[in-house]
Amino acid sequence: MSAQSSLEGGGEKSSSISPPATRNISLCFVPLYVDTPQSSFAYCRERVQRIARFIFAEEHVAHSLYVQLLLPLEEGSEGSEGSEGSEGSEGSESSSHFSSLTPAELQDILSSVYEALLESQPLDQSTAVEFSVLPPLDEYRAYLVSDSVRTLVVPCKEELAAYPLINWNKIRHSNGLHALTTEVVNPPTSAASRALLGFSIKAAHFPGASFTTTCKWSVCGGTFDHLHAGHKVMLALVAATSCDKATVGITGPSMLTRKTHVAYMQSYEVRESNTQKFLNLINPSLDYRLVQLEEPFGPTISEAAIELMVCSTEPSVQKGVALINEKRIEKGMKPLEVVSIRLLRPASGFGVHDGKLSSTALREVESLKDA
Repeated sequence: MSAQSSLEGGGEKSSSISPPATRNISLCFVPLYVDTPQSSFAYCRERVQRIARFIFAEEHVAHSLYVQLLLPLEEGSEGSEGSEGSEGSEGSESSSHFSSLTPAELQDILSSVYEALLESQPLDQSTAVEFSVLPPLDEYRAYLVSDSVRTLVVPCKEELAAYPLINWNKIRHSNGLHALTTEVVNPPTSAASRALLGFSIKAAHFPGASFTTTCKWSVCGGTFDHLHAGHKVMLALVAATSCDKATVGITGPSMLTRKTHVAYMQSYEVRESNTQKFLNLINPSLDYRLVQLEEPFGPTISEAAIELMVCSTEPSVQKGVALINEKRIEKGMKPLEVVSIRLLRPASGFGVHDGKLSSTALREVESLKDA
């Protein structure tokens, strides 16, 4: 096995404004109201789909969209004032108690938002717009250290006052980055939509709450070919649940010879690079160890300190996880805690076949281009 633990750098200070970035990334926020799950899911879908359709429209094409999830402060907690306006304090500390998410709740909301994004993208576009959903770990990360992030998209102009844009742009300027611009989506016309969007972004109270990690070392594995939303849910969970290190096993070429449309499989180097970049986007502070898998178990049966595994609910995968824990117990190790994520089943979208998102379907799309 070969291992890699290098992390991408970002946000180096510069004395002048950076040249135009090769990618144009738009950013939007989705506050989560976890005390009322049904309302939260409906609200998230409505908000994300309205923003996504605006972004995906031909006249507003962006290469990428970041969706930052936010956890609200508990009602009546300290520190709930003073961060609502554009002059809000930069990264101020708060002694408040925050709402929280379990790993299962986090994967549910990630999956729901990704499905909403997939269903919002027109299938007649020549290429899929890349989008990434960011867990509530560090709301200042992606858009303050990247000049590729250029635009903040909001569903109504009344929300703009909730964002500390002046402070954000001061930080960006000090790092030699362009200021964030803003785009306002046309207001909803239906009463139901207006009621859903009536939840104010101010309830998020920047910088927002953080997801609480559950272990020191997490692990997951897969091909990560044509990195898609299902992969991103898994990688986000493995990065969000650990406070120290995360190992990601990436299937090596020798184990992929029987895959459908194997000729359109991305090289190991491309899959490794895309995986590393996404992990760094989610949580750049972790020690990531990307390992090439030439057999099914990888370090899960040799590293006793690994505590948690993120995997899909597919029966074959669950059978493999059970075997891993059997082998760990035989060797005197503690069995791994398992966080299982459901398959994404959007109604439509790039890479969706028979109601399921998969790399196989994405490779098939590539093969049809050459037909």
